[in-house]
Amino acid sequence: MATLPPQQNADSGLKERFFRYFQHEVTELQEEINRLADKAITGGERADGVEHCLAGIARLSREVKDASSYIPAYDQRTYSEAIKALNDKLNQARAAFAPRSKFSFKSSRQSGAISAVSHHKNPSAISLEDAAELASQQRLKLPGARQLNDATASSGDTSTAESSAFASPAAPGTPANEGAGDGIGNGGTSLSSQNGVGLDGHGGTAQDGFVNRHLSSSQQQGSPVRKPSFSGTSSVTIAGHSGLHIILPPTASHATSAGTIANVRRCIVDMSQPTAEANGGAPFAGLTVKNVRDSLLVCGRVAGAIHITAVEGSVLVINARQFRMHDCKNVDVYLQCGSRPIIEDCVGIRFAPLPDTYTHEDSSAQPNLWDQVDDFKWLKAEHSPNWSVLPVESRISEHVWKNLVPGSPDMGLEEIFKAVKIQPKH
Repeated sequence: MATLPPQQNADSGLKERFFRYFQHEVTELQEEINRLADKAITGGERADGVEHCLAGIARLSREVKDASSYIPAYDQRTYSEAIKALNDKLNQARAAFAPRSKFSFKSSRQSGAISAVSHHKNPSAISLEDAAELASQQRLKLPGARQLNDATASSGDTSTAESSAFASPAAPGTPANEGAGDGIGNGGTSLSSQNGVGLDGHGGTAQDGFVNRHLSSSQQQGSPVRKPSFSGTSSVTIAGHSGLHIILPPTASHATSAGTIANVRRCIVDMSQPTAEANGGAPFAGLTVKNVRDSLLVCGRVAGAIHITAVEGSVLVINARQFRMHDCKNVDVYLQCGSRPIIEDCVGIRFAPLPDTYTHEDSSAQPNLWDQVDDFKWLKAEHSPNWSVLPVESRISEHVWKNLVPGSPDMGLEEIFKAVKIQPKH
């Protein structure tokens, strides 16, 4: 049986990896554009979203150019057509948002020109509808699609399709700046009330703001343990805290439509109880984690995607269908994931399977691709240096997860941090 020369074989692998990366990014950008209509005009949220989309399209265009050394010219043109379609889609969305004058007159010539443009379609262009189909059905005829699909089908691995198929909650358009977290834990106002909108993008802002202010209030001094119920809201936002052990009780199970953890420093946040099947809990529909440092987050179950941005020196425990991590450094992730985890612009990420303490009855029957990580900023054939498997001897024991992490009146935060191997406070 003939084999490809080593260089040709390597180039083929790079083309396939870039195809998978490109298909995911196109789908993500299209979803971001579609979500612009739901963003608030006040506070610059929509404008921020538009800028984020523009930056994403420009970055993807640059990456196509950077990949020109191993992508044939014909394939580059195909990718460029998809990027052009994204630009057109964004321009149409921006035009729809533009304020319209109360009275307007349109000449027949102008109407004809607009009609001609709107009905003209470059036959070689890739429609965004087809781009969306990429993730779930992989039918888009981009370069390498047939070969990649055949290889996937023969191996029985549908994880790549699953990784992109399920709609994700909006990742933050622009991460909250670090300065916003400098005064957290000192009775300051939570990010929810600062921004005037909930960080989770849903309702319940006043309630979330009240909960976060109450968690950090001086009246709560003494024990660092907090158990907010999030009564009166359908979502959870934990934002702007330092030095707290926050445990969501089972009674918060009604608030799992969405969740956000943002701007926390040296905290333990345990959201496993309201999402546990044993407690009759429901998983979060989606979860966003951003700007977290030196903390332990037990995120519970997530039915859809978890988006993690700007986390450093922390330990995460996650059971999610889709995992996406951006701009993170030195993080240990204990993971149950039904699709291939994705990281971008990360370094020092170590993965281990979900501890038995947090598994549920159906976990063993579900695929766990915790160690099948795709680094979308590492397109070389070699293994990415940005992530690794956490050695068994370095993993946290079940005794710690079961008996120490839940906390007790005679156990302080620093003792738990030491047990889960988070660096001591400087």
